[in-house]
Amino acid sequence: VWGGRGPVVPTMALRFWLKTGKAPGESWRVILVDADGREATGAFVPTAESWAEQTLLLADLKPAAGFDWGNVIRCEFAADWSLFATVHLDDVRFAGPSGVIGVTDKSIEQR
Repeated sequence: VWGGRGPVVPTMALRFWLKTGKAPGESWRVILVDADGREATGAFVPTAESWAEQTLLLADLKPAAGFDWGNVIRCEFAADWSLFATVHLDDVRFAGPSGVIGVTDKSIEQR
């Protein structure tokens, strides 16, 4: 999460652009991780093989007991990657009425 930690709230959505090398159809897992390693998990099915914006409502995620929305440090995607020749992600962000929090592929040390 840009800035190290994001004051993410469940009323936000995870939004991003996705392009895969093969037609989607399999469900992908989304995992948010807080500073203490607790997870909030959910799933989505990519909607297109060409560039398409995806939206996952955070209210649909299932947070572990004690999950701290205010200290989200990581966003992970899990899928059967053997089904895709390539995967492109762009403009990954948490968006909601309170604003936008960007997500980067760089660790704190790389920024």
